[in-house]
Amino acid sequence: MRHYLAFSSIAIKEGLAFRINLFTSLFGGFFRLILLISVWKAIYIGHSRLAGYGKEEILFYMVIATAMSAGGLLSVGSILGDRNDSGDIVIDLTRPVSLPWSYFFSSLGDFGVKFWIKSVPTLLIGLIIIRHIPPIAGSQFIWFLLLFVGGSFLHFWLNLALASFTFRTKSSYGLNILWGSGTAFLTGLIVPISFYPGIFQDIILWTPFPSVAYTPLRVLMGESVVMGGLAEIYQKLFHLPVTGSLVIEQFSWILLVLPMAFRIYQWNERVVEVQGG
Repeated sequence: MRHYLAFSSIAIKEGLAFRINLFTSLFGGFFRLILLISVWKAIYIGHSRLAGYGKEEILFYMVIATAMSAGGLLSVGSILGDRNDSGDIVIDLTRPVSLPWSYFFSSLGDFGVKFWIKSVPTLLIGLIIIRHIPPIAGSQFIWFLLLFVGGSFLHFWLNLALASFTFRTKSSYGLNILWGSGTAFLTGLIVPISFYPGIFQDIILWTPFPSVAYTPLRVLMGESVVMGGLAEIYQKLFHLPVTGSLVIEQFSWILLVLPMAFRIYQWNERVVEVQGG
């Protein structure tokens, strides 16, 4: 464990050393937040509620979602791609540690920096702009935090599974674009999944992506209906409350995705070729 924590420490130091890049991207996050708030305000002109959300609720949802995506989700796509392109991946593979876990702890350290420099300011500025904080019970907030941690963990391993195909494609650019655009919609970070057409919504709910962000956000918002997927099955079989069903659903996806991601990574690692260095 000590060896892996060293990767977190290095990532924190690198993040603080190049914090000007974080501050620069922070302003980009502010622009994205203002744009999303403006778009949703325009959508709600003439409407009191859409897809179960009132105007103030959807604005609060978007502030939290934007703060989460600003720096709160663990990922590995850009790291793995850069290391492979430069040839430094060979150095990483010779270390006496598991490369996926070393990247995980490195991402954890990166999160420690981005959370305070990007996520927290984005959250505060967003709440000032919308001037609305709904009543949130203490239990809701605690479950949100736990599900947020679990969702970030799940996000990393899903990302690793796709990012490892960089070893075969020889370039991470297309994979990173696919991941960024795809997960923004599949996780509910851009649009709540309840806004999607019925059949599309049903398909997404049977994937692990809603458990990354949409599940924590739903719990924080106090939503009382399980829409589908594994959570609906758990609720019917064990007569669980909504939050309990969603928690078990997320845990189930973690148990499934973690070994799957390792297998996919190991399969792709066999064809590693040095492009640079």
